[in-house]
Amino acid sequence: MEYKLSVVIPIYNVEKYILDCIKSIFEILPREVEIIFIDDGSKDTSIDILQSEILKIDPLLRKNVILLKQENMGQSVARNNGIAVARGEYISFIDSDDLIDSSYFSEILFIINEYGPDIIRFNAAKFKNQDESIGKVLDFENFTGLCVNNKNLLEFIFKKGAWFSWLNVVKKNLFKDIQFPVGVYFEDVAIIPDLLIKSKNIFLLDRALYYYRINNQSSIHSLNEKNVEKNIESFKFILNLYRKKIYNNSLYVGIYIKLFQGYIGYLSKNRGISDAMREYFYFKIKGLQFDDTLNFKNKIFGLSGIIYIYMYYIYIKVMR
Repeated sequence: MEYKLSVVIPIYNVEKYILDCIKSIFEILPREVEIIFIDDGSKDTSIDILQSEILKIDPLLRKNVILLKQENMGQSVARNNGIAVARGEYISFIDSDDLIDSSYFSEILFIINEYGPDIIRFNAAKFKNQDESIGKVLDFENFTGLCVNNKNLLEFIFKKGAWFSWLNVVKKNLFKDIQFPVGVYFEDVAIIPDLLIKSKNIFLLDRALYYYRINNQSSIHSLNEKNVEKNIESFKFILNLYRKKIYNNSLYVGIYIKLFQGYIGYLSKNRGISDAMREYFYFKIKGLQFDDTLNFKNKIFGLSGIIYIYMYYIYIKVMR
């Protein structure tokens, strides 16, 4: 059977949150939707909880649910494997510690059936506890409904940022020749802009269909040495990726600048001024507007950092 929508959900050690996620999905699951869970080598009870909940749903809907298993290879591999087996015309993504709104499927299926866009981009709300909403992720301003893809639309979307995969429903055929990069964080930033550029039209829905849990205990926020190093390598990978792209498409410049600022700030906090300073000069590209003012440098490095940078800059000039 072919489905209108396949939802890809990687799972790794989320026993504290996964039941809420699963219930928000199964309570509203329609026949036209396929759910693909990928066990990314979980070592806790996450998969036991999932399998128990699968047995509770309507037997006719159980065939809509797939559970893939893989060794712990990360979210990118899990998503790529989910896309590869998906039978839906469209693909969406849910993180296993988040929730979806009760109208998630009905809204998406209506738009697919009525308009058939290449991409649906909707809003989301952030929360810490289920009864504590912190506000929407995006401001759609006057861009809503079905929009033909053009420079103005893309400039608006790229200015807003928010490259989370779960903000988008994408036609499966757009993933041809596009995969999540393996072994790094920020994998969404690597491909969502490309998918948006590749699309012919985009439906913008200013409604929060997704609830993003602010989880400071997630792997990306861990400050152990191994994880800090992976964050640094991930920043460098994505920066080098966009360093090549910006010369072919100016839309990518904003992404590069924000990543650059985030990387230098992360380094200054976790590796110190010396490392941050070195990478600042390596990744700074002449001619790009980096907000290269005292205020910007002060915000990242502090006054002592500005002096340090200035002295280092003079040193480099002399040594040359």
